Amino acid sequence: MTRQDTNSWVIADARRLRRLTYTVADTWDQFHHVDGEPGNLYRSAGSAYQPDSAYVLNYNTFVGYLEGHARPYEVRFTRPAGYYGASHRAPQPLNDSVDVVRAPSYRALVDAPVLYARPDTAWLQLGRTKVLVALYATTARHYAPTLARTLKPLLEAQQAYLGGRLPVDSYAFLVYHAKGRLGSYMGDGLEHSQSTLCLLESPGLADLDQFLRRLTTHEFFHVVTPLNIHSREIENYDFRNPTFSAHLWLYEGLTEYATIHMAIKQKLQTLPEFVQVLEGKAREMRQFDNTLSMTELSRQAMTRQDQYYNFYLKGALFNLCLDVRLRELSGARWARRSYCSSWRGATAPAGPLLTTSFST
Repeated sequence: MTRQDTNSWVIADARRLRRLTYTVADTWDQFHHVDGEPGNLYRSAGSAYQPDSAYVLNYNTFVGYLEGHARPYEVRFTRPAGYYGASHRAPQPLNDSVDVVRAPSYRALVDAPVLYARPDTAWLQLGRTKVLVALYATTARHYAPTLARTLKPLLEAQQAYLGGRLPVDSYAFLVYHAKGRLGSYMGDGLEHSQSTLCLLESPGLADLDQFLRRLTTHEFFHVVTPLNIHSREIENYDFRNPTFSAHLWLYEGLTEYATIHMAIKQKLQTLPEFVQVLEGKAREMRQFDNTLSMTELSRQAMTRQDQYYNFYLKGALFNLCLDVRLRELSGARWARRSYCSSWRGATAPAGPLLTTSFST
């Protein structure tokens, strides 16, 4: 085997390959914020293997694919006794110690992170949508029902905002919480087609309420953009050589605008409170480069990380202005409709499964 670049290897005489064995390291040992520590961000796209506590598993960190060969996947986990794998693509038990996950493609597999821990879960039913809330917390047990009660009115408001129907049949909130310093709050979330993985740090669970409400509301709205409304760069995402479109202002800006607009439209806050949120975003956006357009920043998202947070500020206000202008152009006539989503993953050709075994 020859390592070609950061994420790929060339296997000589691969036609004879029957089994490939390798080990992987986790991408973060513990979710704790240290000022100036490199790699602090985007841990929700990584994995952590923590014996006797929890395993946060993103398949992109330990499962690969053979270029040019689209095959179904079967992943087997050897799990510790008493652990439960929470995911929208839930691991199914083969026996007392082994679970299996099956997916039609690499894309579908990567779209379903897993939280393995001792069970702390709750279920919500909202119309036709079944919602799983799974939690691992370093400070408490059996807190998922309380968390579910916090999320329920928000999801009901989002359901009304989206026309009376949530855009998925099932959804999973996977929440990992670590105790942080007094006054320290940190959140890292990554949305998927039918789940959100949230990594949170705060002094305790009880003081998370408002912080978690904003984070989960924003991440859930990503089901609309970009997971259903998106450019060809996302529809045909190239995992090896990703390219960035000019539309991150839509994906993050519209999602953030929907998050704050839903609150006022569904009467979760007053008009003065809504205006205060807008004024706060207008003030904060002044610290960023106003000569850099939202479309250009979208293309440079990875290299201009110092400007990224402006999508949540100027991007949200941009979409507010777009909303106002569209209402002006339409004479304030607009139609309410439900968003319906379906998985558009490519159909895998018939052939042998790519099977991976992973022992925690």
